[in-house]
This record gives sequence, structure tokens and C-alpha cells, in this order.
Amino acid sequence: MFNGVRCRSWHNTPCTDKRLALRALARAISMRDAAPFLDPVDLEVAPAYYFAVAYPICLTQIRERVNSDFYRRIEVPRHLPFA
Repeated sequence: MFNGVRCRSWHNTPCTDKRLALRALARAISMRDAAPFLDPVDLEVAPAYYFAVAYPICLTQIRERVNSDFYRRIEVPRHLPFA
């Protein structure tokens, strides 16, 4: 279910986009090059990071937000290989 709406099997429904977003995130998270982006930046490692990045967010936080329906609208481009 997504915001009280049952998931359906056709494209362009909120549930489908949520599933596609979670699939895309899972694939991104599993990539070796994603390691620096999995968790929030450690201020001891990069103290100036939060001055350079206005709204920092990591892949784990994005996944949690998608799972908790934080985002009102999710659109996944259909041309991506994981969509």
C-alpha cells in the first residue's frame, strides 16, 4: 500500500513508482562506488562539508524517506536500466 492506495500492476501509479525508486536505490546502494554516499558525512572527516552542501542527504536516508512515504511524489524515469 502507498498512502492508502493498493498497489496495482500497471505503470504510472504511486506504488509502481515507489517500488521502482526502492529498486533503483537498492541497486545504487549495492554498487561498490556508492560506499561514500551510504551514510551521512562524518564532520570529523570533512568539517567543511555542511558549508558546501546546503541540504545534505545520504542514500540510506533517501531509502528511509521513500519507505516512510515522506515524499509526496516519486517519479522514476522509465528510460533508466533499473526502471
